[in-house]
Amino acid sequence: MLILFAIGLLINFSGCGHEYIIDNPYEKVNWDEYGRFKADLHSHTTRSDGHFSPHLLVDSYHDLGYDIIAITDHNLVTYPWQEFSSFEASAGTYSRWDAGRLNGIPHEDVFVYQNRDPDALGMIAIQGNEVSQHHHLGSYFNDHPGGTLKTVAETLETIDEKDGLAVLFHPGSYDGTHPTRSFHPIDWYIDLFNRYDHLIGMEAYNNGLQHQWGNIHRWDSTLTRLMPERQVWGFSNDDFHGGIMGRTWNVFLLPELSHEEVRSAMENGMFYFIYAPLGHDSPAPPAINSITINSGKGTIHIDASDYQYIEWISDGVVIYIGDKINLSDFPDISTYVRASIYQSKYGSVTHTQPFGVRRH
Repeated sequence: MLILFAIGLLINFSGCGHEYIIDNPYEKVNWDEYGRFKADLHSHTTRSDGHFSPHLLVDSYHDLGYDIIAITDHNLVTYPWQEFSSFEASAGTYSRWDAGRLNGIPHEDVFVYQNRDPDALGMIAIQGNEVSQHHHLGSYFNDHPGGTLKTVAETLETIDEKDGLAVLFHPGSYDGTHPTRSFHPIDWYIDLFNRYDHLIGMEAYNNGLQHQWGNIHRWDSTLTRLMPERQVWGFSNDDFHGGIMGRTWNVFLLPELSHEEVRSAMENGMFYFIYAPLGHDSPAPPAINSITINSGKGTIHIDASDYQYIEWISDGVVIYIGDKINLSDFPDISTYVRASIYQSKYGSVTHTQPFGVRRH
């Protein structure tokens, strides 16, 4: 009997090994102590084709409670904020003004540039621009102006040499339907992410929204091919030129607000992102209070506020609805899962980064 009991114990303990290893981008987040900081990493001023001067753009985001801003004028580095007054509006902006295409915005809001001090505003200013002569991408933490190199590979190599980070912008617009943008197959994206570690992600949401399904589809298709070995973070940015501001943003989870912590969060996926269809006139979007993972049981639990339901997506398909998913219930699950937290069916939605799924 003792021998049989010992054998039974051995069988039970051998069956208690971790069935899954879940790669959690939020593993180091102290949910009780870390701050939540609003960020937009894609916006334009009248230095390129935006409607607002640089300082008016900054002031407007500041008024909406943003903490982190990257101005990404096309092939222009509008940085530092303390030197805004040394910059000038583009020739294209003058042409749009003369043609009456700036929607009645006052002259001084378009052409008069004033300096701003991000420290005085309690904000982080991220150096960047939108490199636009090929597949558009955000270039961050470096002074490469863009506009001179013919291929994305050449641009990414230059950004890497300058110790910068890059994010692919509005990938859904490269589906062959845009009149001025070439088609890029998923294999093209896979190759870039495999070659360049400093290419950290792509926009899953872009304020234009006409290519929104394509953005999400390309992100999920890339995750399906690359996860869990290669993470690709999703970003949600206004791509503000004019119109509604504050419809899409990122929430950074940081121990303190600093350039170093913002960059680390961008590299490691320590943020979630939001789409609010009516901007800040929308109901309060869902907030993530904490995420708890038990790899031994194969569970991920999201504690959220101001939401109605949570969808779990893998391979671009909704596989479960609920606040806690048990991966053991999905023996054929792909190599990642991510969550979308809905305020209502037609309201605001908050998205997590992908969790890598490995079988032990």
